[in-house]
Amino acid sequence: MTLAPWREGSFEIATQDGQFIVNGFVSEEFGIRYAGRRYPAWTVTHLASGKLVTPGAAGFTQLEMAMAFASRVAALSDWNRIDGQAPGRELGLQVMAIWNELIALDMAKTLNDRYLSSACEAHKEPKRFRSRKRV
Repeated sequence: MTLAPWREGSFEIATQDGQFIVNGFVSEEFGIRYAGRRYPAWTVTHLASGKLVTPGAAGFTQLEMAMAFASRVAALSDWNRIDGQAPGRELGLQVMAIWNELIALDMAKTLNDRYLSSACEAHKEPKRFRSRKRV
């Protein structure tokens, strides 16, 4: 199953402190929002229940990975028929397997983008300045 194109929109999330409306991206059964405070974190929410699909307070550093996660998870089940209280052990295991695969790719890309590019810059030949001779 392929999700419809993502569009900007608002959706409701369920937290320990109650229900809140947040802004982000929506597509069919899922919403994605930026929930980072100390570090980048894009989380995926099941729209019908308002509950997180990404584990705990964790999220992807790359928006594209959160979208890929939602797309792959969408193919696992008819999310309109899932009880938000008890999605089922088998589905939970499948979601975690996709999470583990994509979060590893997300971290590798983040580290590569952040540190490899700066390491390559550090290894470049430094500029040599010509000294001027005084006459």
